[in-house]
Amino acid sequence: MKIQIVERSPAHDEMVGRFNSRAVLNDSPFLLGATADVGWLSKKSADQPIVRECFLAVEGGEVRGGFVLRKQDFILDGQVRTACNYQGPISEGIWDRRFALLGVQMLRAALRQEPLLYCLGMGNREQPLPKLLSAAGWPITEVPFRFKVVESGAFLREMRVFKKNRLLKWLSQAGRFSGLGQAGIAAYQGIRGGWNREAGLKVSIVHEFGDWCDGIWTESREANRFTAVRDRNSQNCLFVRFPGKNLILRMENSERVVGWAVVRATQMEGDKYFGNLRVGSLVDCMCLNGSERDVIDGAERTLRGLGCQLILSNQTQDAWLAGMDRNGWLSGPSNFLISLSPQLAKLVGDFSESLGRLHFNRADGDGPIHL
Repeated sequence: MKIQIVERSPAHDEMVGRFNSRAVLNDSPFLLGATADVGWLSKKSADQPIVRECFLAVEGGEVRGGFVLRKQDFILDGQVRTACNYQGPISEGIWDRRFALLGVQMLRAALRQEPLLYCLGMGNREQPLPKLLSAAGWPITEVPFRFKVVESGAFLREMRVFKKNRLLKWLSQAGRFSGLGQAGIAAYQGIRGGWNREAGLKVSIVHEFGDWCDGIWTESREANRFTAVRDRNSQNCLFVRFPGKNLILRMENSERVVGWAVVRATQMEGDKYFGNLRVGSLVDCMCLNGSERDVIDGAERTLRGLGCQLILSNQTQDAWLAGMDRNGWLSGPSNFLISLSPQLAKLVGDFSESLGRLHFNRADGDGPIHL
């Protein structure tokens, strides 16, 4: 029987339940949502500037796969364009060769819905989705990863990378117990960071984005060749309408608001990367041009105050990466990928030339779902 790609409704919930049962039996990495109500960024509210639409691959009375499209406005070379994030595609092709081509069929269906698609995250290039995108002609590159060690002793003790082989384990233990590891990390970060320029920056935790957010967006948008609209309506839709662990920080000097950041602090428990560290993340940010370093410093000070032992972020734009570098953040290997559909890639251009003027981070995908 022919497989059809349809928009999800409550009538599909029982079929999705059976699909998820099969997925669990076959050790699937994740499942489809249990109900048709997607909750966060639901399509039900027509006034939302950002929505998520769920689609299913249906064969007769059975669901064989599904995906989500997150739709919103972007600025591309100064013009407003609608684009979608292709999220969470999963199919029975993972465990049943009869459906091996279903991933391709779902991707083509998503492109028919919206040709300007992008994917974000995805783990690494060896995962099924990046392999499929690469074969389909989508350019893929890593979103740069930066981190700042706050408590180096805890960092050396808990980071799982140091436990992968005997030499790394011995070096981390020796560095921690001798104190040389802590001193080395502190010295290196200090040399890279130097002194902050805006020690008087006022950082306030606020409950929503106000008209000050629109002012920041208006003055900073032209510095970004391609970025999601980050005005007050969009940001409140993401971070206020469905509140969670995220904190909204407003940054101002004696004259005006210069930027904002969204951060979170998460206590890890046996995490495969971070062990039991308390991890802070810079989830999203925007500022007046030239204030990146100050906003990063304000976010860092807030996360330190929340007891974070390690702070991290993924950012594409050169100005934010330079601000982190100048604040002593370190660079590490990234498993957070960005990929553009061929039609969107034509408009944006080669990653090697354009990535530094794209403004993307974890707020543009599923969010900081593992942080």
